[in-house]
Amino acid sequence: MSNSLRTGQVDAISTYEPYVSLATNIGYGKVLASSHDILPNHPCCLVVASDKFIANHPDTLKIMLDIHKNCTIFVNEHPEESAS
Repeated sequence: MSNSLRTGQVDAISTYEPYVSLATNIGYGKVLASSHDILPNHPCCLVVASDKFIANHPDTLKIMLDIHKNCTIFVNEHPEESAS
């Protein structure tokens, strides 16, 4: 999506990380609003698993969700380090 913005194929994008940072850090876009501006406390991105995966791999799913949670906490607490 950010490449389409950079090349002028589109005038705007609605996207998620890392594409927001790609567009803004390189200088071919700027953030106009975040999902939190539109819908307070919106979680933005989600983790999705099939019922089959949930039933057959509960331990793996817990590990994946813990990693996702820890990454989210790290990014929120260390935005500059995360951006680099």
